Amino acid sequence: MNSPSLVFQRLFRDLQLVWSHRSGRERAMLLAAVALLAATLLWSVALGPAVRTLNTADKTRATLESQLQAMLDMQTQAKALQSQARMGNAAVSQTLMAAVEPTFGKNARLVIANNQATLTVNAVTAQALGQWLTLARVNAQSKPTVVQIAKTTSPDNADILWSGTLQMALPTP
Repeated sequence: MNSPSLVFQRLFRDLQLVWSHRSGRERAMLLAAVALLAATLLWSVALGPAVRTLNTADKTRATLESQLQAMLDMQTQAKALQSQARMGNAAVSQTLMAAVEPTFGKNARLVIANNQATLTVNAVTAQALGQWLTLARVNAQSKPTVVQIAKTTSPDNADILWSGTLQMALPTP
């Protein structure tokens, strides 16, 4: 059985024999081909990925910094919500009821029962819905548990409107 070192010795001896029988011009061409192959391998394995990483580093860093800032903002908001004193049911109900008419006009109805508020909206804008949800979450410390809304359009098809119901869990005192 041949050991690996003997196989390599035999291969090296055969390559030396082939090399010695080549003309000077063929040797130069083979050396140039090997150099080109080595340069291509060096570029594709070592230098190319490093250059691409350097080229995209600023954009990646900017993206990561903006994501970090958004996460820090959410952390600050979460801490602010956690530090708020719990409101009583009467204060929560009053806060939610007081916000329905100015936000939606006649296009919404709020029913509060058993630590839940059910808001029924009919053809309201996304901005108004978002405004009321923010107020309900931040000021009244309630959160949506079930949302069933559908997109509709205004009679003149100019605006996208929303209709449906939202159930909000009210905070426990």
